[in-house]
Amino acid sequence: MYYRKSGTGTGVGAMNRRAMKALVDGGRVPGLIGYQNGVPAAWVSLGPRDDYAKLRRSPAMRPVDDQPVWSIV
Repeated sequence: MYYRKSGTGTGVGAMNRRAMKALVDGGRVPGLIGYQNGVPAAWVSLGPRDDYAKLRRSPAMRPVDDQPVWSIV
């Protein structure tokens, strides 16, 4: 949830779990899970760049054009 939130108080633990659950319950796909032999083995957070508040505010990671892109964080 770090990149999805803005500011210094980005939350930890239970607060982030509730925020992630709210994304999923609202129909958002917040990432992908990789499986090995049917067991979850990896996770990657991805989505439209606009979903990531920290990316929108970052001068170092600003968009290079106006094209809608997805980001992997």
